[in-house]
Amino acid sequence: MTIGVNTIDATTILVSETITANQTDAIYQWINCDGNTPIVNAVSQSFTATQNGNFAVIVSVGDCSVTSGCTAITTLAVENHNIETLVIYPNPATSYLNIQTRKAITSVKITDISGRKIVKKLYSANEIDVSDLSSGIYIIEIQTPDGVFRKKFIKN
Repeated sequence: MTIGVNTIDATTILVSETITANQTDAIYQWINCDGNTPIVNAVSQSFTATQNGNFAVIVSVGDCSVTSGCTAITTLAVENHNIETLVIYPNPATSYLNIQTRKAITSVKITDISGRKIVKKLYSANEIDVSDLSSGIYIIEIQTPDGVFRKKFIKN
C-alpha cells in the first residue's frame, strides 16, 4: 500500500507591492494579518497591496490548507492630505476613468489585481480609456511630483 503525502509550499516572494505565492495549481485566499481577515476578491496567486499592512495567503491543495507567514508592506505611505486631493471617477467605470487632482500627473499605470501591467497611457489631460478592459477589479497608480498614489477601481 502506497500512501501519498501532499506538500504545500507556503512561501511567498515580494516584488515592489506585489506578493506572490510560490505554490502553483492551488486555491488562494489573501488575508490581512492584522485581524486575520480575508481580503475580498483577493484569490489569485499574486496580491498587490494598495495600502500598508501585513498580508499572508492561505494556500489550499485538495483538502489541505497552509497559511504563509505575514509579509509587511510599508512602502505605500502617503500623507492623508495628498490622497484627499486625488479623486478617480466614475467608480465603477465602463468606458473612461477620470482623474481629478491639483497635482501634475507624470504617469499613470493600471494593473490587474494580480499585479500584471495593463495600461500605461494617458488619453487626455486626466482621462483614461478603459473600455477594452475586462470586467473586474483594477489598481490605478498615478505618479505625481509628490509621490505615487494607488487606488482600486472596478470596471463594469
